Amino acid sequence: MPRTGFPVAALALALTLVVSGGAWAQEKIGQVTALTGPANILRDGELQAVRLGTAIHARDRLRTLQGAKLRIAFVDGTRLILGARSQIDIARYAHRQERQGILELLQGIVRVLLGGTEDWQRFDVETRTVIASARSTQWVVDLTSKGTAVFVVEGLVAVRGGEREVMLDAGLGIDVAPDTGPTTPKRWGAARVDDVLARTTIRR
Repeated sequence: MPRTGFPVAALALALTLVVSGGAWAQEKIGQVTALTGPANILRDGELQAVRLGTAIHARDRLRTLQGAKLRIAFVDGTRLILGARSQIDIARYAHRQERQGILELLQGIVRVLLGGTEDWQRFDVETRTVIASARSTQWVVDLTSKGTAVFVVEGLVAVRGGEREVMLDAGLGIDVAPDTGPTTPKRWGAARVDDVLARTTIRR
């Protein structure tokens, strides 16, 4: 399905949101703690500019423009860095009893650094190609027209696509083309690692 502007979320995610109800959607789950360049947030059908200190709620959709990055600090200690020209839906963020998070990367690149003193039961970054899941780790997901790349900085990440799942240790990456499943993980070269880390780093 083509994705332009702020696209509609996938049906599976839409069903999850309906079942979960709206009460938790208004709870502040984090805030923007660093910002370089212009960014927007779509909430309840209204588009707003993002600023330092902007509160983040579940079901928010964030978009960075050219040259912009932003960092979110969630209340449980998890951090998210969204690279330039990227879009992400915070489809679900239940950090207390359920400890489940679902982020849908619609465009661009994101780095997730899971926090807290206990493992998440489920924390997924989903794209149209794969689902990258972890419970306590740090990883990068990069979505392009050629597919989805996943790189693990720390810990262990499961990458699922189609009917196949592979596990990635720290230092390993994988490229998954559209309409195919994950292949064998590889150790990325220094130049590629430096590139994805630089695109998801804010030094301020």
